[in-house]
Amino acid sequence: MTRTFSIRKRTEVYRRSAMSGHEAGCPICAGTSTESLAVPRRLDLVRCRACGHRYLRVGAPSQVEVIYNDHYAGFRDDPVFERVAARLVATELVARVPPPARLLDVGCGNGAFLSLARNAGYVGVGIDISDAAGELCRRQGLDTRIGDLRSTSVIGSDERFALITFWDVVEHLPDPASFLTRAYDLLVPGGIVIVKTPRTSTASVAVSARIPRVAGALLQTPSHIQFFREDDLRSLLRRAGFSSVDFLPLGSMRSVATGGSLRRRLARRVLRTYQRLAGDGNLLAIARRD
Repeated sequence: MTRTFSIRKRTEVYRRSAMSGHEAGCPICAGTSTESLAVPRRLDLVRCRACGHRYLRVGAPSQVEVIYNDHYAGFRDDPVFERVAARLVATELVARVPPPARLLDVGCGNGAFLSLARNAGYVGVGIDISDAAGELCRRQGLDTRIGDLRSTSVIGSDERFALITFWDVVEHLPDPASFLTRAYDLLVPGGIVIVKTPRTSTASVAVSARIPRVAGALLQTPSHIQFFREDDLRSLLRRAGFSSVDFLPLGSMRSVATGGSLRRRLARRVLRTYQRLAGDGNLLAIARRD
């Protein structure tokens, strides 16, 4: 995995963008009335008064996206992800969208899912805004585009896919609705989109609001800026045009670190226990275009 921006650098980017005066409204319902919850690491954590979605209020998307440049190539260098994704391909995707269907992986990172899809017989295309990610994929012979999904110069307006995947992408986006709307337009009739994102409990948001120094561990701020519940993600997909939205059960997809001092190992154990009791975990939505 290529190196990432430091927490301090990412925080500074978000802080500057939040001060820019840009206000786009709630990413779920576009409402503009919000309740301030806290300021973890100087970031503006709010709740939409209309729909209840929790998110970090940040600046213009173009300012925020600077942190996902050549220094970022995703989290995909992860054997846990590869095992879970391989099981999903074998048990769900092949039945719903049989190969050799055309597939688009948004935020393809190091190409782990594209490789799995290719091995299963799919014709895969990846897209990422990181040049480093694109280079990693091309070394494996994977078809990869560099740029913004919403740009027709990257994914042509005449291109169509039977399956589009977002693996841990939407929680990073200031405007996820525009990406999912674009995905809807790129799907063939009957095509499906798969969205995997963390499920963030009300308890974790409340604890982070009261104790900002734990927000990084519980909410993964500042790189995560959307904190979804199931209803939030369902509403977001429906706003993008999808009428049929299902959720599949999915456990943790994070590798469990084992090294470090006794203090660090105990802290990780406490955190995992808390997250399990609080109801944090993962959401996996499958939505179909009519």
